[in-house]
Amino acid sequence: MDISQYLFDHYIMLTELIGLMALLATGVHLSEETKRATRVTVFLIILESIMFSMEQWTHIVFHITADNHWKGNPYVPYIPYIFFSCYAILFTVLFIVRYIKYNLRTILGVLYILASCYLGIYLNLARDSYSDYATLFSSVIVLYYLFLYQLQSKIDYLTGMLNRQSFYHDSDCDKKKITAICSVDMNELKWINDSKGHEAGDAAIKAVAECLMKNTGSRKRAYRMGGDEFVVTYIDMSEQEVKEDISRMRSDLSEVKIVCAFGYSMISSEDDISASLKAADKQMIRTRLR
Repeated sequence: MDISQYLFDHYIMLTELIGLMALLATGVHLSEETKRATRVTVFLIILESIMFSMEQWTHIVFHITADNHWKGNPYVPYIPYIFFSCYAILFTVLFIVRYIKYNLRTILGVLYILASCYLGIYLNLARDSYSDYATLFSSVIVLYYLFLYQLQSKIDYLTGMLNRQSFYHDSDCDKKKITAICSVDMNELKWINDSKGHEAGDAAIKAVAECLMKNTGSRKRAYRMGGDEFVVTYIDMSEQEVKEDISRMRSDLSEVKIVCAFGYSMISSEDDISASLKAADKQMIRTRLR
C-alpha cells in the first residue's frame, strides 16, 4: 500500500477524525465513557480504511484476476452497509428515547444526521456500489459530536435542565406561542449547604430538577436560571392546565421532602416575556412569605 496514495484518498476522513480527537481531548462536557467509545470507533474506522486500501493484496473480500475480472463473494461487500443500517436503526431508537423531550430546533441537527445515514446507505445499495464507507462513517460521527457539543451548551451541567441562555433563546423564538410562565425558587438551599454540605445542596437541586422536568416536551420546558432559581414555560396551555401541572410538581416535591415557592403568570401574544416573568416572580415571593 502506497502511504501517500492512502493519505490522498482518505484526506477528508482523516482530517475529520483527527479534529474529532482534538475536540475530545480538550472537551469537558462529555463523559469519559463516551470519549472512550468514540476513540474505539475512530480506531475501527481507520483500520477499515487501511484494510480496504490493502484489498488488492490481501484478497479478504475480493481480488482482481490476471485477466482483469472481479472475483469474490457477491454478498460480502454489502456486509458493512448491513451493519451500518442496524447501527442507524439503533441510533434512531435511542434518539427518540433520549431527545424527544427537546423541541424541534434543538434536535434538528440529529434529524439531519439520521437522514444522511439512511440516504448514504440507500445511494450505495441502489447504485450497487462497493466503495469505502469509512468516510461516510466519519462524517456522521463528527456531525453527531458537533450536535452533542452544541446541545451541551444549552444544558445545565448539574441538573440536565435547559440553562439560562436556552431560556432567553427559546422565549425570543417562541414569544408568540408561550401562554404561561412559572417561576420556581427553592426554600432553604443555603441552610442545606451550610448544615449538610454542598454535596447535599447539589443533590437537593437535582431532586428539584427531576420533579420539574417531568412531562416536559413540546408544550412544557423547564430551565435552571442559576442557583436555586428555576423557570417553567408553557406553550398553548390553558390556565387550568398550568395550575394542574404546578399542583403536580408540588406533590412530587413533597415526596422528596423539598419545599419550593411557585408563582405563575399567563401570557397573551402581545405581552412581554420579561415583564411576565417579573410578575411570576412577584407572585412567587408572595407565596414564599405566607
